[in-house]
Amino acid sequence: MGHRPEVILTLHRARGTADARTATAVHGRAADMLPVPDDDIPLSQIIDFRLRNADERQRLVKSVEDLLASLRLATAPASASVAPSLDVAICTGWIERSTGRASVCESLWKTAVVRIPGYVDGFVPVVPDDILVDRTDLIGDPVFWALFLMSTGGADSAAAAFDVDPADMSALYDDLDDPDRWPVFTLPVRGGHRVHLVWCNYPDDSSHDYLLSPSDDRPAVPLAHLSGHFHGPGLSWDELVATSQQPDPTLGAAARLLLLLPASGDIATPPTAYDLVAAALTAVGARRHQRAVATELLTHRHYWTPADWHTTSGLSWCSGSHTYRTRDNPDVRLFTTAFS
Repeated sequence: MGHRPEVILTLHRARGTADARTATAVHGRAADMLPVPDDDIPLSQIIDFRLRNADERQRLVKSVEDLLASLRLATAPASASVAPSLDVAICTGWIERSTGRASVCESLWKTAVVRIPGYVDGFVPVVPDDILVDRTDLIGDPVFWALFLMSTGGADSAAAAFDVDPADMSALYDDLDDPDRWPVFTLPVRGGHRVHLVWCNYPDDSSHDYLLSPSDDRPAVPLAHLSGHFHGPGLSWDELVATSQQPDPTLGAAARLLLLLPASGDIATPPTAYDLVAAALTAVGARRHQRAVATELLTHRHYWTPADWHTTSGLSWCSGSHTYRTRDNPDVRLFTTAFS
């Protein structure tokens, strides 16, 4: 089935009176240019405008940029290479004050729909093919890291380490837990392949899914599955470190390491791992208790236990009882290439 390019333009809830005024103005400008199902949509909700026409999309973006300039604000979108799984190359439009960046959630955010070949095809009842959305905008948010490392990595000390308000974590969780929008984080890996971390919000069967999407766009293969019916580990310690340091136009090595860490498990993890993970936590914004969080992440046993990893004829595989990465997996060479 072919897919039409789609951009989801979202306005997130304002924090602060000035930012609320800005968001109201931006909302008004967008509403003037696009049909809105409800003229009284509150800012506390996320507003989706699905733009099917490239010229219309560009016209709206230009109009909003002009509006922000008139409000003595400026956008600073950062150019970045976009993985082939994204239908449209979209970058972040951060709102900045003339005196410095405003720390607001109410910036104009343009999110791309993510296509992961084969992933949504197996759900019954079916889910829309545009349900996956890129959320790399969250990578710089300490609230995200506290929530992710606690909920996915099992680090109960994460909130204190990042000095975030539990209420903010709860609000972000509600946002990410939307059954109509499943967040995706994409990491390019060696060979032109991509790892996708999907926050799967399928009703009554939610999970965090790690998938490896081949560069030739054939169906993605499962790497790890974090849920009651878990599968893993998906990476050895050496593969985790090597993959974290691969080139990435968007994510730094620390962010890559922490995003992939919950999918790993290796009985041969060295003692130096604690220092490396603690340093990564500091790099993404942790202020204290880095060593404690690192210990929780590396010793968490909610899913699989650490497993033995082997190399046979240059191919890496795992002998763990719950892993996808067995010696007889037909994609063993794909995995080895991607994580070398």
